[in-house]
Amino acid sequence: MFFDLAHYMILSKHINSLVHVSPCGSHFVALLDGARMLIVPHFRTLAGQSEEVIYNAILDVQLSSPYSTRSVYLAYEEGDGGEGRVGVVTVRFHV
Repeated sequence: MFFDLAHYMILSKHINSLVHVSPCGSHFVALLDGARMLIVPHFRTLAGQSEEVIYNAILDVQLSSPYSTRSVYLAYEEGDGGEGRVGVVTVRFHV
């Protein structure tokens, strides 16, 4: 099932996530609670694709332990080639 950016941004308010679109408007990155980051390059081309194609297109990065880290800030700034640079802030807490 494909989700569009508007629906994801509404959902992100409920699951403590941050979403930013690249300066060129072709890619987006989501920072999920628990220090998990999803990078979706060329997200508009994924509309109508199979779940397998979408799954294989997304870069899923676990930045730290989801049990002891909280996602705090996400930035997507312009880069040299137009695709941009991603900046992430997480906070580690002791349980």
